[in-house]
Amino acid sequence: MNTNPTAVSRTDQIERRLLGVPCDVWWSCQDAAYLAFSPQFPGLVCADAWSSLGAINRLENEIRRVLMTEPVPA
Repeated sequence: MNTNPTAVSRTDQIERRLLGVPCDVWWSCQDAAYLAFSPQFPGLVCADAWSSLGAINRLENEIRRVLMTEPVPA
């Protein structure tokens, strides 16, 4: 068990990083869906046909997945 109160878990680090990631969402008539994107992660675009929040949630989950694959700093 980790008894260091200042230690931050990997998941907490990712969530804190995610708070600073700008993102935007727009409606695409061509795709008939809301599209969410972030300039910090230009290769990720997520869509949801029903809600803008759904598109943002999907984008956040994809960003979390990318951040989990990054090496942990020493």
